[in-house]
Amino acid sequence: PDRTDLHNLLNNDPVEVLSEAQSGAKVGESLLFALVDQYGQVIKTDSVSIAEIILISFHEHGAVVNARRTAKRGIFNFQGISFHYPPLLSATYQINSEIITKHLYQSAVQKFRISFRECIRGEVH
Repeated sequence: PDRTDLHNLLNNDPVEVLSEAQSGAKVGESLLFALVDQYGQVIKTDSVSIAEIILISFHEHGAVVNARRTAKRGIFNFQGISFHYPPLLSATYQINSEIITKHLYQSAVQKFRISFRECIRGEVH
């Protein structure tokens, strides 16, 4: 992460993870989130916790598809997920998990932002 990302992480502000994203398309790369302890170490013994990406920016046409994952050795791998949001806008999302909200520090709840590009002729969002 760059200096801005580190500032955002420390202040629990959204970090931009994708820009110029296509609304409705599956994200090509994996979005990985780790469960970490107070020392910054991944909790590799956790393969049962469930996390979900939720939309926290309101828009009637916003949605997240295929957004629930089970940890594998402390890592949530959100591969094959798709985000739906109106073109030329940015949306803020949050990782939501019972283990994060009950057992870890509140600052561990990660928010992130995705900026969507204009549709190309023939695309449907």
